Amino acid sequence: MKIEHTFINFRCFLLCKYLIILSIIVFNVSCEKEPIFFEEEDIEDIKTERYSFRDYSFIDGIKCYDAKGNTLDSLSYMYSPDDFVFFDEFEFPYEKIEIKGDSTVSYYCITGDTTTIRNGNVTQVNDTLCFYFNELGSSGLLFKGLIVDNQIRISGYGCRYYIFTSDGSNTGEIADKIVELKIPDLEYLLKTSPQLHFDNHIITIHNLYIQRFDLVYEIETE
Repeated sequence: MKIEHTFINFRCFLLCKYLIILSIIVFNVSCEKEPIFFEEEDIEDIKTERYSFRDYSFIDGIKCYDAKGNTLDSLSYMYSPDDFVFFDEFEFPYEKIEIKGDSTVSYYCITGDTTTIRNGNVTQVNDTLCFYFNELGSSGLLFKGLIVDNQIRISGYGCRYYIFTSDGSNTGEIADKIVELKIPDLEYLLKTSPQLHFDNHIITIHNLYIQRFDLVYEIETE
C-alpha cells in the first residue's frame, strides 16, 4: 500500500511539473507577438464612412392633380421626370456625405473647382438616418435617409404648379416649382398653392404635377 501511495504522489508531482512547463511555453509564445496599437487618427478613420451621390431614382411616374385633388394623369405628358429635380444652382444634392464615428457628418457641395463643406450631426434609428445642421432636434432636421445594403436613399419630390387665369380681357400664368427632401403632403401642397387675381376674382386652370424620387448615395470602398 505504501509503495502504491508513493507512486501516486510521484505521478501527481510529474503532472504538476508538466503543467508548469506548458504554461511557461504558452506565455512565452504569446508574448513574442507585438501588441497592435492604433493612433487616435486611425481609430477615427476606421469609423468614418463616405458616401458619394450616384443618381436620382424616380418612383412611380409623374402624377397630375386638379385644385380639388382629383387625378389627371392624362396631362402628365407636359413634363419629364428631369423637370422635377433640383436646379443646377442649388446645393442639393450634395456630392458626398461623410459620416464619422462620433455621429458628426460633413456635407460636400462641389461647384466647378470650388468645394464647400458644411458640418452637422446624424442619428440612427433602426435603418433610418436623420441628418441635421449643427443642432439635433426637429427644427434642424435636413432630411432622412434609409440604409439599403451599401446605399443611403434619401426620399424627395418635385412639384410644379401650373395656373392659368383669364377674365376675358386679361390673362395670367404661373408655372412654379418646388423641390424638397421628404414625402409629399398632397393636401398641404394644394392648400398652399399660388393664386392669380383679376379684379378680386380668381378664374384658374389649376393643376399640380408631382414626381417622387430617391437620391441614391453609395458607400465609397478603397
